[in-house]
Amino acid sequence: MRHLFVAASISLCFALPAAAAAGCQGKVLFQDKFANLNPAWGFTSDADYTFSVKGGALESKVAANKGVRNLFGGDVYDDVEICVTTGSLASDKPGTQRAGIIFWAKDLTSFYMFVVDTTGEYGVLRYAGGRYLYPIPIQANAIIKKGPGQ
Repeated sequence: MRHLFVAASISLCFALPAAAAAGCQGKVLFQDKFANLNPAWGFTSDADYTFSVKGGALESKVAANKGVRNLFGGDVYDDVEICVTTGSLASDKPGTQRAGIIFWAKDLTSFYMFVVDTTGEYGVLRYAGGRYLYPIPIQANAIIKKGPGQ
């Protein structure tokens, strides 16, 4: 993996607990326990989105019809296994909440992204040439817990 990214998109509120890496196998190369907001994540707050650390989790609140993409600036990794736990907060529009990880990124104009949303769907998107391609189209999977708070 060249860059690590946590994506938030469209009315998203999500949290990434420090225990996220608990299920990973092998040597841990990076783990954020979210005791504070690591500047290497590059998260900055404005009127459309806010980022904070609460109770060992990264919390993001993104305005309706907005998305956030940025690359982790703390290190560069080769191919790795990534373990993340994400959940959504209560919302009146649960189907519009999505979170993901960007990987194999050259920069924010060329990357792949794994996404999952509160409707129980996931997919792998590739962003290149100013458009999204779908190597693994958005589709349902029974293992994904549906709804706000899951």
